Amino acid sequence: MRTEDDLRMELSSLPPAFDLGTSADELLARGRRRRRAGRTALTAGAVALAAVAGLGVVRAGSLGTTEQEPMPGAGGPAAPGLAATAAPDVTADGTADVRGRQAIGAVVRTGEPLLTGERVLWVAPVDEPALPDVEFGVVEGVLDTATGRISQATLANEVQGSSDSPGFHATQLVQDGTAAWRLFGYFVGDAARVSVVVDGRRVEAGTSRWSEDSGVVLWWASGASTSDRPVIAGPTAYSADGKELPAGRKGVSVG
Repeated sequence: MRTEDDLRMELSSLPPAFDLGTSADELLARGRRRRRAGRTALTAGAVALAAVAGLGVVRAGSLGTTEQEPMPGAGGPAAPGLAATAAPDVTADGTADVRGRQAIGAVVRTGEPLLTGERVLWVAPVDEPALPDVEFGVVEGVLDTATGRISQATLANEVQGSSDSPGFHATQLVQDGTAAWRLFGYFVGDAARVSVVVDGRRVEAGTSRWSEDSGVVLWWASGASTSDRPVIAGPTAYSADGKELPAGRKGVSVG
């Protein structure tokens, strides 16, 4: 049976006429991400069936909202003065579920207040026949730090091309009818920092590498706008040495 090292060597030794469009390592990483998403989608289907039968722990609320049983590690609030790049994780144990999409890996605590709890993000599988190359998306939810339950979930995913091509994906702007705004999404690549320009002002985003693949970076930002509709320019990702990374798709969806 061939190993990843065998496949990497074969891909690297292809003649120049065979243009892969990316590196052998990136192709292998995409394969790992898609295998993880496929396995988790199967598990999520089983969870959804159990819930329908009255046996599951997921209790559906209003459309687009779910409430989960407490998750291990979610018993307390984030530490005061928590740096965004070092946000602690809530370990997903199969109960983090939104619209039948189970969390893949850890749930990221951002340290930001949202509604009556804390803003959290996680990766969930996407299985849409119309989007065959979109394997996963990112979900924003609210963690009740007293009970460990997550609710008010919003899913964002790529709608064109592949979910794991280099660059930005699923950038989502959320407004609640006030001057406040929230942005979140993910970047595929070795991003050490992400910033975004809102109403002409540069805002540094919080970041956290996906627990299942360090080449996928979740990011988030929030603030207040001087208008009902903030003007978004960006986002921009930077490497550890400060160089701007290729952005890929920089479009922003509004929800």
